Amino acid sequence: MKKIFLILSLVVIVLFSACSDKVVFDQKHNFASSTWMRFEAEDFDVKINNTEDCYDIYFSVVVDTNVLKLKNIPLVVNIADEEGGRRTFMCEVPFNNKKGQFEGKPIGDFVEITAKAREYFYFNTKGVHKFSVKNATQYYELKGISSIALKIEKSNMDINLD
Repeated sequence: MKKIFLILSLVVIVLFSACSDKVVFDQKHNFASSTWMRFEAEDFDVKINNTEDCYDIYFSVVVDTNVLKLKNIPLVVNIADEEGGRRTFMCEVPFNNKKGQFEGKPIGDFVEITAKAREYFYFNTKGVHKFSVKNATQYYELKGISSIALKIEKSNMDINLD
């Protein structure tokens, strides 16, 4: 009985540690009064140690479904590295499915919605990369947004250039 428990425990530990190796960065920022001001960027400092791998970039937004009635939130993402390199891209986090319903993980009256912003993204340099994220809606005060999170994972793409 002890051997079975020990083996099962080891299997669970290996599975969880294998899954966590993929995540490079995962951080969430909360908004005061569930309001995201249009011209206020949310900054994430991401340390990249490996420029040979490619990465998938995700954004998660926690939305109050009783307040926010948008179908999506457009984002402007600026990335600056320590050597002065800069990149900018736009993406969006869609809130509704084809039936017009909020799609995501329910948390009471809130829904956490995750969207892949970039797939197979390469970082040109090692070091800290500052992600500066702004909402690109027409609203000065975007009410009903509780938080935004940035998650970066190693991509499943496996390319050997040798």
